[in-house]
Amino acid sequence: ISAYGPDVHALRGKTVRRRAPHVPSSRRILPPDSILRANKNVVLCVDIFFVDSIPFILAVSRNIRHVFVEVLESRAMVTRVLPLLKRLVDTYALQRFSVREIHGDPEFEPLRTEFLKPENGSIDVHICAPNAHVPEAERNIRTVKERDRATVAGLPYQYYPRILKVAIVKASARALNIIPHVNGVSEVFSPFTLIEGHHVDFKKHCALAVGSYCEVHDEPHPTNT
Repeated sequence: ISAYGPDVHALRGKTVRRRAPHVPSSRRILPPDSILRANKNVVLCVDIFFVDSIPFILAVSRNIRHVFVEVLESRAMVTRVLPLLKRLVDTYALQRFSVREIHGDPEFEPLRTEFLKPENGSIDVHICAPNAHVPEAERNIRTVKERDRATVAGLPYQYYPRILKVAIVKASARALNIIPHVNGVSEVFSPFTLIEGHHVDFKKHCALAVGSYCEVHDEPHPTNT
């Protein structure tokens, strides 16, 4: 290792492939019954925000304080937003939580009829008044954007491709879930553990900061044959 870090040329020329580790069969961590009894029915607060003209959807659950952020290819409610929210509802259901209400601004009006259908969970969608906002979603959007700016301030790049911008936003939101929320439902279990069903693994979830320069193996044509 030189004064400037590992010798990149030696890494590229001498590093050999290692056998991939065995994928462990870990059981999901279900929330304690005390938390489930008090918070089984979940209210999701949703909103759409933009970072450099890229649309994202944010959904935060009241009490549990789990923050979900995903990039949107478009703002089409039925074809783009609805599948993402249905997937999130299914994630809560795996942990025995039941999403009963979704709160959003008038842009989410087309989802009101869709979520009344039994196949979509029969969820009540509450729409706020025009020019009003859902405070929980707005506050978390502000926090995510603050963390985005802090991350960019610590990176040496002048130009950011779209894939890196998306990764920065999603990493900022994910970081909000990995430690117990001060106003959450548990002082022990983080929102990540309560909803994702796993403990945070530092080597897997926190070892590399977003925007880090890494020398990795390239798999241009993965195959199972």
